[in-house]
Amino acid sequence: DEAAAALQQSPWWGKAASRHVVLATALEDDSSPLGELGTTAAAAGAVGLCVEKGRCSGFKRTALIPPLPSPLLLAPNTRGHVAHDACVPDGVRRRASVFFRGPHASDSEAQQLRARLWALRAYPGADVKFTVGGGGRLDSDVRSWLGKNGWAKDIRVPLSADAGASGALHADFCVVVKGDHKLQPVQDLTDAVAAGCVPILLGVNPKDLPLPKALDYSTFTLTIDDLEFRRYPLETAKTALEAAAPKLPELRKA
Repeated sequence: DEAAAALQQSPWWGKAASRHVVLATALEDDSSPLGELGTTAAAAGAVGLCVEKGRCSGFKRTALIPPLPSPLLLAPNTRGHVAHDACVPDGVRRRASVFFRGPHASDSEAQQLRARLWALRAYPGADVKFTVGGGGRLDSDVRSWLGKNGWAKDIRVPLSADAGASGALHADFCVVVKGDHKLQPVQDLTDAVAAGCVPILLGVNPKDLPLPKALDYSTFTLTIDDLEFRRYPLETAKTALEAAAPKLPELRKA
């Protein structure tokens, strides 16, 4: 409110209120970006940068953008490591083969896909863990499948953005899977790319990701058929990963 008042009282505001002011938000509950300041700027013709159109109410003009990566992945030292891995593939630091860390879901289809990621623990070098949070109750068939595949008790790990970013930073392939909220795969994709970890799209349509007309997702992601994955999770993932392994330097650089 104080920032909005200062802006309105500025002599420059009266002279050039139509100048574009760019505001950004990535918070799920932020329907009015920057409060009164956002309202003031929107009325003057500001362009709102939004991760979802509904989060930029009041703005006549908006631009959709992906969320920012996790803070750990924005550190200058981290950016140097990622750039080195992409540009000097022969010198890539040792990484895990495939990484996933995330919660279960309430959506039945998302539950089915996420539960079967548990089977990837058998893949050499995989780092797959479920985190607390997410869906409250698992469907009976999902719980039954997990039980038959060694998930005998609740062994979820704490939810940690830093742990997730660190895991992606030390993996070759990162699973980006359908969830309860349509922004979750976008955030996971953004973190994976920032970490130099090739995204594996599972139950996620590239058309629903940022800038689908400008970005050729096939050049830097893998897509696994979700129906085949539900039937044969380990075998389907293994086939895709082994086919992509020779292309890893090219995918990471892209």
